[in-house]
Amino acid sequence: MMNTTQEAYLFYEAGQAVAAAHLRLKVHHVSSLPLENPTRIAAPKKSPKVQIILWLAALACERRGTGHSHPLRRTRTRQRIHALLDAYTNSLPVSNTKRASTRRQIMSQAQDRANAISINLFPAVEQLVARLRDSTVVDGSTVVQIVQKTKAAIRASRRQESSAATPPP
Repeated sequence: MMNTTQEAYLFYEAGQAVAAAHLRLKVHHVSSLPLENPTRIAAPKKSPKVQIILWLAALACERRGTGHSHPLRRTRTRQRIHALLDAYTNSLPVSNTKRASTRRQIMSQAQDRANAISINLFPAVEQLVARLRDSTVVDGSTVVQIVQKTKAAIRASRRQESSAATPPP
């Protein structure tokens, strides 16, 4: 049996990997061993919003999976987000007011997208966490397959719901 810190870390990593696969980013592998073989995801350097979505989705999945998020990981992630947003907005050739507006807009859009991913694809996160409990590393192609199967199941259930809700002519 894993302790809650290890369990929270698995949900964090799985949430980030599922969000990356959903956003069609390259997931090399997901690991439950951060020191020996850290998770590798190729996130675009030019798009701060994508990186923020990954971090926020990871925190949301950790919170949803364990009932709380690790305070130190949450604080570090928030600091990373603020540093990334500061670097990006300070590089824009606009007024301070426009920078603040852009910062709020990026953060709001990223938060909405991360929440949607963590809610809709949480079954994929749970499947990935189960795999990480069994083996310490899960290949990126496996993550993509899990996400695709989960999305297919969601689409099928929505089609079934809509056909059941539509009365016959």
